[in-house]
Formats: sequence, C-alpha cells, structure tokens
Amino acid sequence: MTAPPPVPIARRHDLDALRAGAMLLGIVYHLALSFAEGFPWLIQDSRQGQGYTLFQYASHGFRMPLFFVLSGFFTAMLWRKRGLKALLKHRFRRIFLPMILGVVTIIPLVMAAFIAGSIYISIFPVVAKNEIGEFWPAIVNGNLESVRKRIEGGQDLGEQHPQFGATPLAVAVLYGQAEVAGLLIESGVDVNARNRDMNTALHAAAFLGHPEIFQRLIESGADPQAKNFEGKTPLDSLYVDMGATKWVMGLMKIEREEKDILGGRQRIYEAYAAEYNLTPLPSSKSEDAKEEDKGFSQIIFGIFAAIGMGIWGVISEILFGEALGHLWFLGMLCWLAAGFAVVAWGFEKLNWKTPRRLILSPFFWLGLVLLTLLPQMQMEQLEAIGGGFGPDTSLGLVPIPHVLFYYIVFFGFGALYFDCGDREGKLGRWWWLTLPLALCVVFPLGLEFSTGIFDFRDRLLSENWHSPVSHVFQVLYVWMMIVGCMGLFRALLPAENQCARYLSDSAYWLYLAHMPLVFIAQALVANWPLPAFVKLLLVCVGVIGFLLFTYHYLVRYTWIGRLLNGPRQRPNELKRLAATENERKRVEGLTKLGDCGKKAELKHR
Repeated sequence: MTAPPPVPIARRHDLDALRAGAMLLGIVYHLALSFAEGFPWLIQDSRQGQGYTLFQYASHGFRMPLFFVLSGFFTAMLWRKRGLKALLKHRFRRIFLPMILGVVTIIPLVMAAFIAGSIYISIFPVVAKNEIGEFWPAIVNGNLESVRKRIEGGQDLGEQHPQFGATPLAVAVLYGQAEVAGLLIESGVDVNARNRDMNTALHAAAFLGHPEIFQRLIESGADPQAKNFEGKTPLDSLYVDMGATKWVMGLMKIEREEKDILGGRQRIYEAYAAEYNLTPLPSSKSEDAKEEDKGFSQIIFGIFAAIGMGIWGVISEILFGEALGHLWFLGMLCWLAAGFAVVAWGFEKLNWKTPRRLILSPFFWLGLVLLTLLPQMQMEQLEAIGGGFGPDTSLGLVPIPHVLFYYIVFFGFGALYFDCGDREGKLGRWWWLTLPLALCVVFPLGLEFSTGIFDFRDRLLSENWHSPVSHVFQVLYVWMMIVGCMGLFRALLPAENQCARYLSDSAYWLYLAHMPLVFIAQALVANWPLPAFVKLLLVCVGVIGFLLFTYHYLVRYTWIGRLLNGPRQRPNELKRLAATENERKRVEGLTKLGDCGKKAELKHR
C-alpha cells in the first residue's frame, strides 16, 4: 500500500449506503431484542416469538464485521485522497471526539431511559394481576398447601414468572419462603434453572442474604460457578450495592431489612470465602459506629480516599468495564485507525506494494477464513444460554484481545480491498447465490451446532464436534454475508441516489442517539395487546422517524453535524451561493467585454 500524493477518488455510493444500512440494521436489532423469546434483554415484551430470536442471531452474526470491513475500506480511501496526516485529524474529529462527548451525554441518557422504562413497567405491569393466576401469589405468600396442590396437579415448575421472568424456585428464594423452596426442591425442580436474566436461585439467595436457603441449594446440587448474562456468579451477588438491591426490591415489592441482608451476605461470605478466594465484603457497620471510631484526620483521609476510589472506579469502568455501551465501536475504531496509521507509515517508508491480484484469489480467501477462525474460537457470547452465534462485544475503551484481533482481520481486509482496485466488481458478483446460501443453509447449521435451537445436532455429530463445527460455519456465514451484501448494493446502487445519500449522512447520528429511545419505546409498548410484529413496526417507525426529524432540524446544519459528517449547506443557502456565483461570473464577463471595448477603441485611434 504505497501512498501516492493525494488524488481525486470517486465516491463509492454503493458502499456508503451499505455502511448506513449496517447502522440502521443495528437500530432495528436493538429494538427487536425485547421481542426475542428467551433472549436476555433489560426490557421484556409481553408478546415474544422465536422468529425474533433468529433475527437477532442472524443480524448479530455479520452486522458489525461488515461495518468494520467498510470502515477499513473508507479509511484506506481517505488516506489515498488526503494523506496520513489528514487521515489522523479526520479520525480524531469524527471518531474520538464524538466518543468522548457520547460517554458524558448519551450514555447517561441511556441509563436514565432504562430506569424510567423499568419504573413504567413496574407501575403498568406487562401482565395484569388477573392473568398471573394463583400459583405465583401462593409462592410469594408462602402458602405451602396451595403450592403443593398445584404441583400435584401437574403445575409446570419450569415456567417463568410472567412479569419478573424468574423461575418458581427463584421467586420463593427472593421472597424468603424457605419452606416453599424446600418443597420445590423435593418435587424435583431444576435447582440450576435460569431466570430471564440468566440468574439462578442461588444468585437470588446470595443477593438478598438468605444463608440457610443458599446452603440448602448447594446441598441440592446448585452450581456456585453458574454465570448470568453479565458473567457474574452467585457469590458475585454478595457485592451488589444496597442502592441497586433496594431498587430491585422496590420493583418486586420485597420487604427485607437492610441489616438482615448485609448480615446474611456476611454469613455466606464467611462460609465460602476461603474455598473461592473471595475479597472482603464492604463493612456493614453503621455510619454512627464508624464516626465514633474515627478521628478528624481519619475522616479527612477517608473522604479523599473515597473521592480517589470513585475517580478510579469511573476511569476503570471506561477502560475495562462497560461504560462505552453501544458506542464501543468508536473505541475500537480509534485503535484500528491508530494501527492503520502505523502500518501505512511503514509501507510508505519501505515503499511496499500491495499484491493486488492476490487479494481476490481463492488462496487469499482460504487464509482469510483460517485467520478469522482463530479469534472466533475464543468467542463466548451468550455462553450462559447454551452457546452463542456471532462475535463477542468489548464495551470498554481497552478492547478484549481476541475481539480486537477479530475486527483487525475485517478492518484490514477492507483496507486491502480498496487498494486492489476492484473496479469490475468481481467481489460479490455472485451475490444472488451467496446470500440465500448463507441465510438458508450456513446460518441454520451454524446456529444449531452452537445452541441446539432446532434440536437435530446430536443426530448429525457427537457432542465433541459441536463447538468446532459451529465456529467454522460462523466464519463462513460472516464472510458470505459480507461479500453478498457488497455485491447486492453494487447492483442496486451503481450511481448516486439522493435518498440513499441522505440516509448515509444521517446514519451516524441515528446510531449514536438511538439507545435511549429504544428503552423508552420498548417500555411503552411492552404491555400493549397487539401482535409483536405490529409493535415492532410501530417502534421502528417511531424511533427512526423521530431520529430523522432531530437530524434534519437539530443536527445536520449545526456544529454537531459538522463534527460528525462535515459541513452541510441548507438548500436556500446553496441557491444563494449559486446566485452569487452566477452574478460573479456575469460581472467578470462584463469586465472582459469592457476590456475588449477599450482595446478596440485604442486600436481604432
């Protein structure tokens, strides 16, 4: 990739529109999460179906890799057009600054929207009280005989609470009904059954500090290493702060004294601290007792220590935690752009050239699949629900190594593909065959070997082969979808289209700002007695339509629009500039005519 002087390069309208399409697909993906059956998400809709779960897996399996291929392509294009220094300035202004601004503005709004949505659902439950039946109130109230009668009558002990998404055993544990929990265990209930949030009954026992129930569950085979969707074990629930604990108790109307919760957690900690090498729990001593033990200097030291720990907590959350949220891709792009700059500088200094013919050869694609397979085999996405399909997500500024390597492959390919100059469109020319094959054959096989969702993998291969075969199919699926989508958009948009161009300009803002609206929209429609497809259509039209409105009137022609996409002129301003330019040309023409007249007059004299 030798860098020549900046040269004019035609805009790739098809790939520009495809990049916007990947972002819009991400918005629909997030909006549809609440409708996915058995899929962990913060807001759960009352109308769910497996079809939406399949949509989540299918879109997650290729959407972000496609985005990073296109990012690599346009990064290389920008380098070619303007040079390395201009590239770094551009990426700093269009990626790094929006990420910083988003962390301090959009991410807090996301959290506020989630809390508001959760409160709304708690006030207006997804399921009406008369739809809950008598089984769940019997568990909550500890009505042992009523629970026993329903168990003897064939009550399904594997179902989840229609409102809270918890198993019968977890509900009994949360409400401290030890006798009901014991009866359920004796009845053969699965002690490791998952709630909707992938927590188990053992998580619940540690969370609200029920040591006797915790011990009973352990003796009955409960797994202390079971992880929820966030990767937290039951013993990690001992460390949940009281603010979050009381908030959950408020939603579920659970009554338990704080001192009982902290005391119960302490007893669980003392019983298992040595075995699992647990860090000490925060002190449960009352604030009055703490003040008696401290002198003035100790109080001052404690204040500064608390401030320091708070600052470090925020920094560590941004670097290694989940503070970036859905803006994680901006952090990843910062690393990839920096790495690209180093590689491009080396290519310039060493005068290396890209093997253009090799990029589109079968041998290159074989190596590309094998290279992608290495990080793919490290993926653990959705491990808690029996396997996953697609890449992991790294939500901190410092990326997880195998996730970084995974996206380096796609970003690097995009940069190399630009440099190979595929003007004939050889890549993706078989899109009409590639896309159906990927969606109808490769995707179902990969998903089945990963999750067993269709329940036929054991008839094809032994269990030891499920994981490796799934990874192979996942890699094939992502590359087939990427190549197929590139070919499809090249066929559909060979030239500029004004509507597609407008959506391409707006897509960046739409994706950055959509998550707060996602939680609000999902909470609003969660209890509506409408088919899931109708509700999904309504939230998609409403959220995307509102975001387009804000883009056109509040972003496109403001400093935010200039930051994200560069300057844009209003139509009236363009007309005025055109009129000014025409007037300038007319005056210049009159001046030239005047000069010619003077010359003719002098010649005549």
